[in-house]
Amino acid sequence: MNKLFQHRKKILTIFIIILFIILVCRLFYLQIVEGKAMADVSEQNSVRILSVAAPRGLIYDSKGVLLANNEVVFAISISAGDVDDSKALAKKLAGIINDPELTADVIKKTIDSHYPSYEPIVLKRYSYDEGLEIINTIEEKRDELPGVTITEEPMRNYPLGTLAGHILGTVGKISESELKKNSDSGYLVNDWIGKSGLEKTMETTDFDGKTVSLRGEAGVEEVEVTANFRKVDTIYSAEPVAGDTLVLTIDSSIQKVLEDSMSDVVKQIAKDQPKCDAAAAVVINVKTGAVIAMASYPFIDSNDFANGLTTEKAKYYWDEDLTPTVNRAIASSYPTGSTFKPITAVALLASGISTSETVDCNPKNWGKNGRAACTGVHGYVNFYQAMAVSCNSYFQEMGYRVGIDKLHEIGTVFGLGSKTGIELPGEVAGLMPSAEWKASKFTGWEKDWHDYDSYYTGMGQGYTSATPIQLAAYIAALANNGARMKPYLVQEAYDSSGKLLYEATPTVAQKIDLDPQIFATVRKGMYMVTQKGGTAYSLARQLDISFGAKTGTAQTGLSSDENDNHGVFVAFAPYDNPEIAFACVVEYGGHGSTSAGKVFVNVAKAYFGAEQQQQQQQ
Repeated sequence: MNKLFQHRKKILTIFIIILFIILVCRLFYLQIVEGKAMADVSEQNSVRILSVAAPRGLIYDSKGVLLANNEVVFAISISAGDVDDSKALAKKLAGIINDPELTADVIKKTIDSHYPSYEPIVLKRYSYDEGLEIINTIEEKRDELPGVTITEEPMRNYPLGTLAGHILGTVGKISESELKKNSDSGYLVNDWIGKSGLEKTMETTDFDGKTVSLRGEAGVEEVEVTANFRKVDTIYSAEPVAGDTLVLTIDSSIQKVLEDSMSDVVKQIAKDQPKCDAAAAVVINVKTGAVIAMASYPFIDSNDFANGLTTEKAKYYWDEDLTPTVNRAIASSYPTGSTFKPITAVALLASGISTSETVDCNPKNWGKNGRAACTGVHGYVNFYQAMAVSCNSYFQEMGYRVGIDKLHEIGTVFGLGSKTGIELPGEVAGLMPSAEWKASKFTGWEKDWHDYDSYYTGMGQGYTSATPIQLAAYIAALANNGARMKPYLVQEAYDSSGKLLYEATPTVAQKIDLDPQIFATVRKGMYMVTQKGGTAYSLARQLDISFGAKTGTAQTGLSSDENDNHGVFVAFAPYDNPEIAFACVVEYGGHGSTSAGKVFVNVAKAYFGAEQQQQQQQ
């Protein structure tokens, strides 16, 4: 037994000695024979610190429908500092990418002008499907493409295409000026930033002392790479933090009806009136100011901007005549036309003028002291009759009687001439004229406020101009007994962990201190507009609900041709207990009842039809 043990011990000792010799020989080979070669390879490896882009925050409508998310894409980047021959690299890369807008000259210019050179610059991004073949080719030819890296990053995506495009807005690659302006906020040369709409205003904003940001926080990855930029190892990584999630007040189903209807109306009118190529509309909650739908036509597809505009698409979006990128609902100020008459109505009632007092609408009175003609010969009309038929003679006379100071006062408290403060960039204030304003804008005899100025202002054809959102807000204030609510789009915001950061609280922008009976009287006048003989009667017959409205044919001042007039329509519904206020302008649409009013009918059918359905289900 002892002999057997000694034998096995001897064999094991011999095995260990042989193994030791092999290891020593291998170590000698690696350190002495191949030492220089291994050292060269090691020196060629390097450590890179990479920024990992954060996904932007998600955006939902009020019913939980996803409006904006992110998709993962391939990003081809170049580190200019690692490129010795930019011309040769650009030529090889252009041949692989084969994009007519990304020529060798463009790539070379990008490499040569990029600073700082140690930061990779993203050249092009591809979705998985479209980029897989190109990415594989680059990987195969990696040794021929020094400085080229391929990473995955999130790209903004809008699942519903053009729906609510102007509200959501666009993102784009950060510009040099934006990079400089945001130098203290940690932005890098490859970052994408909100350019318009909520994408811009909610990039990072402050809500009641709480920061809400769609941007998110970039991650960091420290990696070891070979000389040809193949990843060897991850030394350190910190995951990116997604941006905050927004829940909007928008109802995407109503938004779609609004957009489709507006588009159909414009295209139909354009068959006979080629100038008609644009429109805008807003639907808001009377009691809260929450925007239920807002649209501007022509539409934009925010996806077109998410990966950089092509030349063809840029030509469409930057068309100076069509201006699709302008959100006409807040950034275009239009003559109000007869939709201003309810403000004149409030002014005359607040001045103590009786609704039973009449004015003679007679051609013999037209032209006197600069009075304009009326659309019809209405004879003697009182307040309700004048509202129903939109009598210019009546409202010219009442505008003159109350005077410009009163008209300006009432128009101002209803929000005309001031921005609403909605969470979107580019809003304009419009104009509520006054004698002081005119004196500052004109010279000579024209700088004075004349009787005819009051005539025209009273009937809505003077200098007054307003955005569709201002019109909707003012009609909502009438429907809400003088409480003008501040319009808003963001209902809630959550961080990436689901924690509630912000919840909107309806805000009274102006409490109009007048007898509630005045508002009730004006609402009744607007109700008469929808009754037999009223200018909106044909529209009212198409709906099962009662409502108040005012039609408008807004003169652009370009000519006396009625084809150069905008169609304007405002309304609130239902009449007895108003829930929504509506305003729409169809550029060169003619009469409000035959253009913008049609849009309201479709929106009301969708809104109140859905409401009835919901009540039945409950």
